[in-house]
Amino acid sequence: MKGLNTYMESLLTDKKKHLMSVIFDNFGSSLMTFAIPVYILGLSNSVLYLSLISALTILPFLVLGMPFGALVDKLNIKKILYLSDFIRFFLYFASFFIVVYIDSLGIKFWTLIIVTILVSCINVISSISETTYLPYLFKHTDDLTSLNSSIYSIQYILGILSPIVGGMIYSKYSIGILLLISSLCYLLSSFSFYYIKAVGNKSNHKFSFEIFKDIFADIVKGYVYVSSRKTVFLPLVITAVFNLLTANFQNDSLIFLKNIVNLDTSQIGFVVSVATSGALCGAFLINFLSKKFEFHQLFIANILLQSILRIIYAQWSNVYMIVAITFVIDALQSILNIIIITNRQELVEKEYLGRANSLYKTVLIGVNSLGFITGGFITEKLGVRVSLLISGISLVVLYCIASLLYRNISKKRLR
Repeated sequence: MKGLNTYMESLLTDKKKHLMSVIFDNFGSSLMTFAIPVYILGLSNSVLYLSLISALTILPFLVLGMPFGALVDKLNIKKILYLSDFIRFFLYFASFFIVVYIDSLGIKFWTLIIVTILVSCINVISSISETTYLPYLFKHTDDLTSLNSSIYSIQYILGILSPIVGGMIYSKYSIGILLLISSLCYLLSSFSFYYIKAVGNKSNHKFSFEIFKDIFADIVKGYVYVSSRKTVFLPLVITAVFNLLTANFQNDSLIFLKNIVNLDTSQIGFVVSVATSGALCGAFLINFLSKKFEFHQLFIANILLQSILRIIYAQWSNVYMIVAITFVIDALQSILNIIIITNRQELVEKEYLGRANSLYKTVLIGVNSLGFITGGFITEKLGVRVSLLISGISLVVLYCIASLLYRNISKKRLR
């Protein structure tokens, strides 16, 4: 074991080990995101169960996000990360044997439902821990921006490739082999993280029921900390409003392309792939932009550009213009995601970073859910063009408010 450890340390830097973990983790996750809903639909032939699967991936964040964020600040983050990957390996590996070797469709169905619930809960603490761990790996701003850019690029690339690979394997072997591949991906991810030398937070807390005693007080302390720092809290508030106004854009786009532009399914698929390419482009572009502009400049300009593009989007029916606008919107959204994450990694003290990350995730996921409902209602009652137009105009108002708020912050700093 010691010889293998020495070999791994000499072969790969911490950054390379981390990126290997990200690749394995995201590939395994993407395969399951594709395969489990398809398999459940095949077993049940019910859209209701598909909605249940979607809900099961969101609800744990809303319920467990804040408590898990407080726990992350108390426990050893590196251990959380490699153990959470190992648990997901075990769950999918066990599921492989149940799905392949047990004949009962009912057992197969409920096994995947229960595993989805458990994995979704583990995903909460894992995603919070991963974002919190990065400042322990790299202390310089350029390193954080570059690493976040690399992580998002990997996610976007695998988001394109995984459904293709998964679909080919599923059509030939069904879900069994995909469960096995996914489980092995998590095992490799766990090993990659285990051999990272950076230890993370030097917490003296050992896992016991004692750490749960003051968890509510810890959550409150985290909220008070974030809300007292305007450069951390203000982006959260503005982004929450932004997400509320734009959450339903993908659904609106689908309706717009199908009913207004009259595209068929294959053409819509092409537009979606272009959008993903735009997001990937944005992930690469942020490395250059972050060296030229400050966070608040990129943040505010991003909102303005997205507002203008969404207003234009609602007025056009030309497919080439729609594709171009979609590409740029997704590039801007990718940039927005990366700068917001990097901003709080830079500004939040490490002892509060887990709670800050969990607060962001919980609020933004909750707001997204509300945005889907309100956006869907507006589209249903007023039509998709009006819904897109309202979203764009509302973002212009948000841009004006955000500009004034950041201007006030800048004036106070100069005094």
